[in-house]
Amino acid sequence: MNTNENFEIDYAGNQQKAMVLNNAELASNPFLEIIKQQSEVSKLQTNLEQQRLKPDVRLALTNQSIENHFNQNFVQLGLNVPIFTKAQQARITASKINEQVITQQYQYAENQLQSQLNSLKIQFDKAEKSLNYYKNSALPQAELIAKTASKSYQSGEIEYVEFVQNITQAWQIKENYLAELQHFNQIIINIETLIGNE
Repeated sequence: MNTNENFEIDYAGNQQKAMVLNNAELASNPFLEIIKQQSEVSKLQTNLEQQRLKPDVRLALTNQSIENHFNQNFVQLGLNVPIFTKAQQARITASKINEQVITQQYQYAENQLQSQLNSLKIQFDKAEKSLNYYKNSALPQAELIAKTASKSYQSGEIEYVEFVQNITQAWQIKENYLAELQHFNQIIINIETLIGNE
């Protein structure tokens, strides 16, 4: 690390955003936002198809001239009245069915994401309890084991092999804590990704 200072691992950990994540909702999930937009587009498409059944009035003004002489202006007025509406009715029906399909897709996606979020919240609670156990019980125990082993070895009460075994046990507890902290942070990342806070 190119430093002369002693290197120490912070075993206190950083359990962040616990309150926010317990109240996490899917309101800003990007996937659900896309499906909402598709739903709005399908509603507008249905409205457009319904509007095509109505009469259409067209007005056009044309100005023609040959080499800037003999200007001719004329106006066209047209009325388009749909006579055969069966095909348009079928398009409207298809558009309504598409609307229903997208609504079902949204509900399915929301249910899937909600169950994933609930599962992650359960994992979050378990990991938080495990970290609290390590902070309140296991880490102080590991420190006590390391200090006792060091004192016993320095005073000659235990051999080097016993000292190494005791220190190894203390370091394994600390290593397990760091692995649990990493798992906890990964759960937080997964929750934030799911709720759209990337």
